[in-house]
Amino acid sequence: MTPSAPAIALPKNDPREVHAWTMYDWANSVYSLVIATATFPIYFMAVAPDQIEFMGVLMRKESLYSYAISFAYAVVLLFGPILGGVADARGLKKPLLMLFCYTGAASCLAMFWFTPSTVHLGVWLLMAAGSSWALADTFYNSFLPDIATEDRFDAVSARGYSLGYIGSVLLLIVCLALVLGHEMFGLDEGLATRIGFVLTGLWWGGFGTWVFTRLRNRPADPAFASTTQSALTRGFQELAQCLREFRHLPALGWFLVTFLLYNMTVQTVMYVATLFGKGELHLETSELITVLLAIQLVAIPGSLLFARISERRGNIFSLRIIVFIWMLIVVAAYFVGSAAQFYVLAAVVGFVMGGVQSTSRATYSKLIPTSHSATASFFAFYSATDRLAIILGTLAFGAMNQLTGSMRTSILLMMVCSIAGLVLLLVLPWRRYAGNTAGIVSGYGN
Repeated sequence: MTPSAPAIALPKNDPREVHAWTMYDWANSVYSLVIATATFPIYFMAVAPDQIEFMGVLMRKESLYSYAISFAYAVVLLFGPILGGVADARGLKKPLLMLFCYTGAASCLAMFWFTPSTVHLGVWLLMAAGSSWALADTFYNSFLPDIATEDRFDAVSARGYSLGYIGSVLLLIVCLALVLGHEMFGLDEGLATRIGFVLTGLWWGGFGTWVFTRLRNRPADPAFASTTQSALTRGFQELAQCLREFRHLPALGWFLVTFLLYNMTVQTVMYVATLFGKGELHLETSELITVLLAIQLVAIPGSLLFARISERRGNIFSLRIIVFIWMLIVVAAYFVGSAAQFYVLAAVVGFVMGGVQSTSRATYSKLIPTSHSATASFFAFYSATDRLAIILGTLAFGAMNQLTGSMRTSILLMMVCSIAGLVLLLVLPWRRYAGNTAGIVSGYGN
């Protein structure tokens, strides 16, 4: 990896390409909401027996679900950085994005055959779709520094997440109508849910194809263009060079540590919210999906508000507010005892969820040196950290639930992570690490 720019410097802030990039959020967010958060866990809880023997181990179904998520993202943790290096070395960011987009979409389509008699198949397909979604997301995120200038990272990132929330809500409404009105359509509830899986795969792959016709691939680093070494060898070398760069980028390294800590809470809460509502509060499926719809809708103004705060006061200031609120959310979740309390807490979760996701992505983009073309390699570490947070959070949640039989006890572990992340945001010398040029401390509005 060299600090030189690619041989062909494509223009940034092209409205057509920026819009195409944000529309991939519209395409892929349906998986994270419709399947990973809403319909799959609810359907899984309904059709799976309380105790499941999976790969020779007998476990509670809630624990198996959380372990499946952990395994899916462990794949990303292992192979994401390597593939990021390959993408930069050989100019394969867009092809790899397309590959994992279509693999994930195909996995969703195959979930049509997930029935009460094929629970194991459903678990394997969940892991395939989840790992594909996360790997594709690595390359998608890495395009942000390529298509926009630094002063637009917050706004463009927030716009992407906003479109993702809108698109996923629209499809979830369709799936909800199918499930709740299944008799009107001559379907049973299980078949209606599985049709929703198919619609998710079609949406993800279909809109993804539209994005790929407009998003331009970035060429390989010219230092690697003439080499005869294999793409994998160059990928490992690119990865090693990127790791060495972290020694000279303290803000980037410390942000990943901080991001890991507070993101463990965020991701675990998002992944187990429906399990908690179903298992602890015994909410109906329609109630849970309605709550998830509301979460997505309030996330839109949340992401836009915190993008504006970041522009005016800096990203670190914005993240301090967000993580403090997440810490309060975890404390409140332990004491939730009624559906009404769950609804109020869900509204708060939704509002800050959009902010934490878009602000974290924009912050990391600002911390990557603009002189480097290896954005896929750098973002592979961001994605790996994101998935490690999911792995550690869901593993801890599943293990504690397996030991105690209570999801409330598992929630307490998340509070520690929130506190640790907030402490680092408050005490680390971010101004000295990053200076004012990155806009993460002072913002662009002052």
